[in-house]
Parts: sequence; C-alpha cells; structure tokens
Amino acid sequence: MTNLVGAGVPEVVAMSITGHVDAKIFKRYNIRRDAVQVDALTKQERYLTGQRDSTELMPTLARRPS
Repeated sequence: MTNLVGAGVPEVVAMSITGHVDAKIFKRYNIRRDAVQVDALTKQERYLTGQRDSTELMPTLARRPS
C-alpha cells in the first residue's frame, strides 16, 4: 500500500485494492517516505512558481474627471 500511495494512487483506491475498510488501519501501515514528501513539495513549488510567472497584471481603469 505504501507503494500505491507513493505512485500517486489516491488512498481510497489503494484501500479498495488492499482490502482495507478502516482508514485508521490503512494509515497505520502506510509508512511515510521522506523522498515522496520531498518530491511532492518540489512539485508544489514548481506549480506555484509557474502560477506566479503566468499571472498577468490587470490594467487599472482610468478615472473620469469629475
């Protein structure tokens, strides 16, 4: 199950494959891997950087003189 989650399979799907009904038991045996977490954070940082780089500034509307 750790390999399923590490491969990006959602926990609900991994639970159905492994036959776990209780999420607490599944999580107990789903051993945390530091490398998987580092990879996830790296992907998040790339995503956020891409979002910042692609954000266009909205032009300000010129005010009419009163």
